[in-house]
Amino acid sequence: MVKSPSIAFVSGLILIAYGIYGIVSHVDEFMQLSRYQSGLTMLDIETTNMATVLDQLKELIISQQANSNSIESALSTLNSVS
Repeated sequence: MVKSPSIAFVSGLILIAYGIYGIVSHVDEFMQLSRYQSGLTMLDIETTNMATVLDQLKELIISQQANSNSIESALSTLNSVS
């Protein structure tokens, strides 16, 4: 068995240190994963915002084209009257 209590004590300390190291390394991995997940969430929000802005721009372009067509029609009518 164990020849001296100090060897058992040192072995126990080594096991405890290894366990603490394992816990700390997993906490670090968890924090990195959490930051990565947070980044993905922000990217998803930005993508949604960009899609909304793009839809609004499309609607604005359609509206401007309709206004332009209306103005051209009015000018055409004025030209034909005069």
